[in-house]
Amino acid sequence: MARLDLGCEELKLALQYDGSGHLHRSVRDRDSRINAELANLDWHVVRVTKGHLDDAAAFGKVLRDAVGLCERRLARWEGD
Repeated sequence: MARLDLGCEELKLALQYDGSGHLHRSVRDRDSRINAELANLDWHVVRVTKGHLDDAAAFGKVLRDAVGLCERRLARWEGD
């Protein structure tokens, strides 16, 4: 598998930072495989770049939306 840059196991939310090295095809292909494997384990993956970090308001919204999505998914699973 891979090591997460940041993850919340309770929410199954993964945060991955993609620096300039992630522009190379082989790295993008590996990232895609990691995303698919995590999705198959019910994780939600958010990939961010420097552009996200440069806009704190937009980055905050992305994180809030991701947490909200994971909380809703968790509530549905607990209701089953």
